[in-house]
Amino acid sequence: MIDIAATIALWDGCSDATRYTRVAGLKRILRWMTEDYGAPKVYRSIPRMEKPSPRNVTATEQEKRLMIEKAKPAVRCWLLMCSDLAIRSGTAALMAPKHYDAAAGTLTFTTKKGRKMCLPVTDELAEIIRPLAKLDADTPFVAHLSRNGHCKSRYLTAELGRLRKRCGINRQLTPHDLRRTTAVRVYEDTRDLRVVQAILGHRPEETLEPLDRRR
Repeated sequence: MIDIAATIALWDGCSDATRYTRVAGLKRILRWMTEDYGAPKVYRSIPRMEKPSPRNVTATEQEKRLMIEKAKPAVRCWLLMCSDLAIRSGTAALMAPKHYDAAAGTLTFTTKKGRKMCLPVTDELAEIIRPLAKLDADTPFVAHLSRNGHCKSRYLTAELGRLRKRCGINRQLTPHDLRRTTAVRVYEDTRDLRVVQAILGHRPEETLEPLDRRR
């Protein structure tokens, strides 16, 4: 029989959002075992947890620039996609020469929700990926730039943690926080939620200006 209290205690060191998600998932599994297989109703002993407030952390311009300047080439490329283009971290890790149109200066890809995105790259990002455009089309940019060919999100996230320490940034900043930072900045500049939704991939493809021209 599973020890509910001991299992939940294993997640005490996780963030509130992660702990809430895991506890809710455990409850669903145990309820399914009861309803489909007649297992004891142990899910009833799982304490009710309040859903945590959505994370609203954003990075300062100084924090973002410091991390980008001190990052290794692969991580720098990844962070620029997550910040300047507001691409999800997992998608950014998979961006490859086949997605890049050097003549048009755009990245075209499909979001995890199946929407087609065509984003103009910033000048800073173009300097990094333009020399890679003629390399293997299917190999991600970050793998081309990594000494060991790593492109997994787990590796990049671990590198980001070490980068924050080198930069003296004590608070936790995730790639999604950089994406959120861009969304907030674009809204402050435009006051138009439709533009923000388009950049984040929440609306159908639209013609977008490079973000470095919005500054």
